[in-house]
Amino acid sequence: MSAAELREKGNTFFQAEQFSDAARCYGEALAKIRSGDAEALEVPVRLNLAAALLQLESIDDMAKVVTLCDEVLALDPSNTKAFYRRGIAQQALAQKPDGSRPMLHAARKDLLQAAKLEPSNRKVRDALQAVTKALEAPQKFWECSLLGSNLYGDRQPSKPPPPPSVCSVCRRPCGSPSGQNGFPCQTQRPACFAFGAQT
Repeated sequence: MSAAELREKGNTFFQAEQFSDAARCYGEALAKIRSGDAEALEVPVRLNLAAALLQLESIDDMAKVVTLCDEVLALDPSNTKAFYRRGIAQQALAQKPDGSRPMLHAARKDLLQAAKLEPSNRKVRDALQAVTKALEAPQKFWECSLLGSNLYGDRQPSKPPPPPSVCSVCRRPCGSPSGQNGFPCQTQRPACFAFGAQT
């Protein structure tokens, strides 16, 4: 079978929601394309394979989706589907126990780019909103550093420091011995020192 026929067969499987068979067909078509057959299908077959792998929802396949979308973006730097699918895969990879917030930031960046390219695409906007919400959530405890972290969620935020004392003469922050505002500072500034000596 040619790459085009394998792609069509994969499309049929995809529409029937047989994503595993669709991924197999797209993979075979991509192998034929890499060997020099039907270079015009490079972008669509990679995107179709990425879509099929995303539908399988296997976390192990998400790295493959990212790689496929990287290849598409190298060929077509403004491909909305590649940005969207890579963003979704990165979001899934961030959910792994060894996933990280930088992966979520990368997902948001890709989804933001897809939203800029297609502002009316509802799926892209919904995915962007979900990633943004995930980034707003507090970090998981294993992502915090152990020194000075809020490991168990029991640490209360500390109070902000009090505002500095202000000199009544020069209106600059100073180290007044009483710690109260309005008193002349005890610095070597002539005006402040002279005023303080008079009182």
